[in-house]
Amino acid sequence: MKINLKNSIKINAALDSVNGRSASFCYTSASELRALVAHAESVLSQRGVFKRNFPGAVLSARQAGPYASRYKYPANATLVKMQRTSGGWFLTTAKMSSVLPCEKEVFHLAITPNAGCDVAHHAMREMSVLEPDTA
Repeated sequence: MKINLKNSIKINAALDSVNGRSASFCYTSASELRALVAHAESVLSQRGVFKRNFPGAVLSARQAGPYASRYKYPANATLVKMQRTSGGWFLTTAKMSSVLPCEKEVFHLAITPNAGCDVAHHAMREMSVLEPDTA
């Protein structure tokens, strides 16, 4: 079920049902997901992806693990996946996961081939590739 990120009530209900009593390393509100989406759009723009190529991007995210030495076992965490469409971002998956002590945050963007070409073009905008000598 896709949930538009503009619908806070449905998102909060979905996160509550996934998280149960866990809250420490979990996404608990729609505003946290909107912040993730804003960061994702910023990353896409900074990497040179044209806005017309944003649709199709998939964001996977999970918070970082505990850093206190008292944690010796995995903690509950929420893993979310959101997909960008022409109509905006949609929450496609929210599930309980686990995070190990000192494990880093997951923030992974998968992009379409057209967006990948934008990134490559942006990276090479002030460079060119020399042809190998054929002599």
